[in-house]
Amino acid sequence: SQFCAITFFLENGLVYVAFRGTDDTIIGWKEDFNMAFLAPIPAQEKAMRYLNQIGKMIPGPLMVGGHSKGGNLAVYAAMRCEPAIRKRITAIYSHDGPGFRMETFETAEYDAIKSRIHKIVPYSSVIGMLLEEHEDYRTIASYQVGMLQHDPYSWIIHNGEFVYEKDLKRRRKKQNKILNEWISSLQEEERQIFVDNLFGIFLAAEKDTITEWTDDLKNSLLAAGECVKEMDESHRKMMYSIVKRLRRMKRKMRL
Repeated sequence: SQFCAITFFLENGLVYVAFRGTDDTIIGWKEDFNMAFLAPIPAQEKAMRYLNQIGKMIPGPLMVGGHSKGGNLAVYAAMRCEPAIRKRITAIYSHDGPGFRMETFETAEYDAIKSRIHKIVPYSSVIGMLLEEHEDYRTIASYQVGMLQHDPYSWIIHNGEFVYEKDLKRRRKKQNKILNEWISSLQEEERQIFVDNLFGIFLAAEKDTITEWTDDLKNSLLAAGECVKEMDESHRKMMYSIVKRLRRMKRKMRL
């Protein structure tokens, strides 16, 4: 699990509970991928407990938010916290944060907070559209391109306000649709096996962070190759089958 949170006391008397997004650790990224088959993930449970703790310590209205995985944690914490604290939350901000599995959107807890959720995604959003099905969002302008738009420091602000686009890039919406359909097409067991084996390949190099992995790329790739060779044959076949399924879906959509 990878988790970090902080509470800000703003000059206007408001209190903002902020949750951090994914850091550079490989285990942090694995936890993100676990959202595809595990609910809740450990970081979501920690976010709920943190918000309950802050809510009991501090009276008055609260705002909750975060970027990337932090946005997902903010929504989850607001949704699952104690009802008395949930009522005091005035706004929930998800800045390019991934969504949830389908059943989450159908709960009474989500229904109770959805009108207070403010979701913002950049023009070429990928992370913020993962598992995205039932969330409204606004599209913010960025001076970066592609995946680099996930960086919130690239988002354009004018006179203290975000500058918004009309909607996501059409091609990106199509790609995100394919990705989410691919995830939905997998059985729970397939999702877990895929994620566990994928990150088993990354962890085979005995590196803790993505930076360490790429800085020693040659040895990392050699370790990854050996891991694939030693993988259970049935799991290896399933991995190849899952990747082929994604390729077929992409061809079907004529990307």
